[in-house]
Amino acid sequence: RLDVVQGLGVAVGNAVYAIGGAPVVRASAAGYRPSDHRIAPGEMGRSVDITLRPLPGRLIAVTVPEGTGTRWSINGEVATISPTLDRPLEAGEYALAIDNPHFLVETRRVTIKRGEEIRLEVPLDSVPGRLRIAAQPGDATVTIDGAPAGPLPLDLEKKGGAYRVVVDHPDYVAVNDVVEITNTDREVSRAYRLQRRPATLSFSATPPGGQLLVDGTRVDPAGSLAVESNLEHKVTYLKPGYFAETRSLTLRPDESQQVIFALKPEFGTVEVQSQPT
Repeated sequence: RLDVVQGLGVAVGNAVYAIGGAPVVRASAAGYRPSDHRIAPGEMGRSVDITLRPLPGRLIAVTVPEGTGTRWSINGEVATISPTLDRPLEAGEYALAIDNPHFLVETRRVTIKRGEEIRLEVPLDSVPGRLRIAAQPGDATVTIDGAPAGPLPLDLEKKGGAYRVVVDHPDYVAVNDVVEITNTDREVSRAYRLQRRPATLSFSATPPGGQLLVDGTRVDPAGSLAVESNLEHKVTYLKPGYFAETRSLTLRPDESQQVIFALKPEFGTVEVQSQPT
């Protein structure tokens, strides 16, 4: 189609009749970008070629279920990582790949036409996976996403996704972890070794200025010390001129205890001789 958009003239079919000047005509066609052309004086009465460029199509795609982290690839190249794809494309055929880590990869062949919009819903199938959990101590309890998971060791079928794992025991520090089953890592194993909940020692030592040892390591008597619970610890205080003292202690988890030392001075025998007797 031709239209006169500037100057005096009229378009009839593929011909333009101008009344003086240099009119501007617009050529348009369905599926193509309009193009304007000013007719120069030397082109009057002659054929003029106007080339139209095709309009792009548009592809709008979404997954079901919709999820973040979806990688959309077109002809092998990543187009975007987002829940949806919205992209202009030239007319033609394209290979579309949809990769969400928690689902099986899907592929589609898509044909784009000039100036047309295609909306696509892609259903995704969950990745079949497996989660194995072991822990020390073996009587620890495990919850997955807040629900009890059963006695250890665990060997569970799980769909692709991220799972919050908590391993707990009354005498140990709980472990919080997030494990993820994906289409590239379908079988996930964890072996947790819990640390005992500590106990706390504090000290009172006289006379001051001596040396305090806990399990052979020198510590500051003025401070407190976290030690492993349910294990025997030897605490020694010594100072030259005094008898050293040692205590053997076993503390429960979260127990606090003060160790008191009051060293006794050492006394020796002095022999005195004089001349004359």
